[in-house]
Amino acid sequence: MAVSAATALGVGGTLFAAARARSFDQNAARLAVEWQSDRREGVPARALAPLHASLAQWQAQNPFNPLPRVWFGGGASELTHLRQDTAAVVTHVTRMARQRALNAFTALRHLEGSRSTLSSLQLKRDLGAAHTPDALLRLAADWTEAAAAWTRAANELSRASGGLVGGEPQDVLALLQKLREKLSGANSNWTGWTEAQAAVRSAGSYLTRTPDQQLHAHQAMVAELTAAWQTLAAPGPNPFGTAFRDYLAGRAGTVSAAVYDAQDGVTYTFNPTLDDFDTASIVKTTILATLLWQSQMSGHPLTPAEQQLAVPMIESSSNSAATALWFDAGSSAGIAQFLKVAGMVDTTPARGGYWGLTKTSAVDQVELLRLLSYPNPVLTAASQQYEAQLMTHVVGWEAWGVSTGATGGATVALKNGWLSVPGGWEINSIGHVAGSGRNYVVAILSSGNPSQAYGIQTLDTLSQIIWSHMGIGS
Repeated sequence: MAVSAATALGVGGTLFAAARARSFDQNAARLAVEWQSDRREGVPARALAPLHASLAQWQAQNPFNPLPRVWFGGGASELTHLRQDTAAVVTHVTRMARQRALNAFTALRHLEGSRSTLSSLQLKRDLGAAHTPDALLRLAADWTEAAAAWTRAANELSRASGGLVGGEPQDVLALLQKLREKLSGANSNWTGWTEAQAAVRSAGSYLTRTPDQQLHAHQAMVAELTAAWQTLAAPGPNPFGTAFRDYLAGRAGTVSAAVYDAQDGVTYTFNPTLDDFDTASIVKTTILATLLWQSQMSGHPLTPAEQQLAVPMIESSSNSAATALWFDAGSSAGIAQFLKVAGMVDTTPARGGYWGLTKTSAVDQVELLRLLSYPNPVLTAASQQYEAQLMTHVVGWEAWGVSTGATGGATVALKNGWLSVPGGWEINSIGHVAGSGRNYVVAILSSGNPSQAYGIQTLDTLSQIIWSHMGIGS
């Protein structure tokens, strides 16, 4: 059947219009996919919404024609415009996201100040790696949160330290200043010099840390600076100087001694590494201290029988009373528990089963005396007072050693010990001296003495030298 030219043209035009419509639909679908990708990459939906509305409008039917207007050639330019508009929106959103990230980075670096580890190179690298608006916004969010965390930590640190000065905790700065001022007049001969120098270095490192790190270490830093300031002190009178050594140079036997001066917090020692002295009767002080500590732990006071035995054991050095109380304390095992708590690491109870052959050092005996004389977490004030009362009332024939040389106004809490062993006499004296400008505890241990009287004379003279030197500068 023949087809007229007009008919052929009409059919061809219709087919051409249909093809253009399909092409438009395909391009519109592709554009919608692009928008979905843009949305996933961080372009806000509200920025793309007007473009969606325009596409919907162009796809709508012409109100004066039942056929979509794209059939008549419309839409191509509109799609081009939509793509251009989309590119403009993405560029704008990306620019805004990049600026937000840059602002967040700048704010964080400004907040961190000299402690900031952020650099322009890092900024360039991070921004260069963020290829989408969403990635840029994540960077901005991360840097904003870092700034918020920094601020929270700084606020907590301010509360803990009583305020910040230049972003630093003011209590640490004040303590550091005090320590530096004290160090300015000190030298390496001062007590605590090394510890004070170390504390200054620690504080310098501390002040370079971030607020959260400073907050975590704040209490420890304050404690270190406080201890360093309190410990740093000009050297006091060393009781084991020339007079002490010259006297011993002409004496037989071996001596080890230690003195803790409560007025300057310094422990002075002479032959401190010698730790194999037999205690003899000075161990009776340890026996009673152990019983008092056990009483504190159990919550039960000493029994009347124990109290009756404690008096002769300390005041007149009764050996039978000491034996009974040694077993009440749990013998070697019970004593060893107290020694561990007391930090008396050089003391071994009852060598060969005899309490008088307990091995000890002068340093350990001073540790015991400090527990008996000054506030500490091991023995209560009541326990200290109980034992001190007995030690200040020893019988007259025991008034030698530490008590020698102490003049009126001084109180001496004392315990002596003596024992004859192969190789000579072991003569020991320990005690607490307070008054006449002095407050110290002292232990003098000796072995290899030719006789008891000879050893007592040695300790008497050494005690007088110590008394004299501990009064220097008082």
